[in-house]
Amino acid sequence: MKRKLIIFLKRPEKGRVKTRLAAALGEEEAVRVYKRLAEDTVNAVRPLAGKSADVVIAFDPPEREAEIKEWIRGPFRCVSQGEGDLGERLSRAACAAFAEGAEKAVLIGSDCPELDALTVNRAFRALSKKEVVIGPSKDGGYYLIGLTRARHAFLFDDIPWSTPEVLKTTLKKANDRGISCGLLPEKSDVDTLEDLESFERVSVIIPALDEEQSIGPALVDLAERHRPDEVIVVDGGSRDRTVEIASRYARVLNAEKGRAFQMNAGAAAASGDILLFLHADTRLPPAALLKIREALREGRKHSGRFRMSFGHPHPLLRFYAFQTRFHFFSYGDQGFFVRKVLFQKMGGFDEEAPLEDVDFYRRLLKIETPVIIRDPVITSPRRFLQNGVVKQKLINAALAAMVYAGFGKEALRGFQRAWYKDVRTPCGTA
Repeated sequence: MKRKLIIFLKRPEKGRVKTRLAAALGEEEAVRVYKRLAEDTVNAVRPLAGKSADVVIAFDPPEREAEIKEWIRGPFRCVSQGEGDLGERLSRAACAAFAEGAEKAVLIGSDCPELDALTVNRAFRALSKKEVVIGPSKDGGYYLIGLTRARHAFLFDDIPWSTPEVLKTTLKKANDRGISCGLLPEKSDVDTLEDLESFERVSVIIPALDEEQSIGPALVDLAERHRPDEVIVVDGGSRDRTVEIASRYARVLNAEKGRAFQMNAGAAAASGDILLFLHADTRLPPAALLKIREALREGRKHSGRFRMSFGHPHPLLRFYAFQTRFHFFSYGDQGFFVRKVLFQKMGGFDEEAPLEDVDFYRRLLKIETPVIIRDPVITSPRRFLQNGVVKQKLINAALAAMVYAGFGKEALRGFQRAWYKDVRTPCGTA
């Protein structure tokens, strides 16, 4: 493949990773932070492997190859970084990529929680116009560098690594040789306690009721692909094995039946800065947590949601999914996220509202225009298929219109009782 993405990783070992963090947090916690950052980085770019690029894991130490492969599983080739300082290792990896026939080589580390597949693809595209592309980090270094020639490896020579002069020195070396250099958006990396504290924690809250078929796969997906800081399942009195299954993977709370009660209970117990409300039959897109943090920060917002897809060929379901790019069509199965400070200021979900999700979003719109992330969550169409797609779509639209038109709670409850087979599953649920 003409594109090479090289990820520099170390085996998570005390004394070898995040030494500046270890001084503040202790070695065990520093290793845990590094391990999570590395796994998040790999998962963020995993969709590129074999499709957009040949992904190579450049690992260290060389004698730990088997353990690295066991830790980082996937369609990746593992190669040792070899000996020498960071510059020598980067140079060796870049030259090897071009020797194997690559036309573009992008090298990344695992310190940047904001790095995602879109940024890497952007770097590859930029290399069609520039000889070198660099992603600057806020501490004066860089989180990504892309090259188009093996001779560009001199950019790794005589660099004052781990200082604020890394980017400045690299750009000067390129300029002195007349090499065209493009810059990507600046991002934050995590090297110090201050960096770590500025990176907001995400708590995932899942209200559940008799979800034994969905809850296990949902929690496994979260653990393997997203690794949020906290997962809380709030059960509303399940009569099946929901609690038993959820307890294997998440913190489980009990609350009064009703999504508003359950989600408010989860939010009250959550330790995260950002609350992400998910349904048990909803799956997040790749690198979702990075996208949430980035969307809130860059948009200077405090709330948002995803677009939605049902993963089903029915034309009306596809049309319904298309509508989720607009704010009027905002329901709880689209992965609402909100900073906890704003959630508390709003008083959480209205526990008396028949459509707590639509009501909550309507109130959000009075405060700000929430971010809508383009990458869709995938939601099960089971409720639509049970109730009839056309009928369910019309009911949902009518209920949403009633909420925005200001109909009272009793009128909404009456409409629900008249039309829903399962009254506990209101408007947004698919």
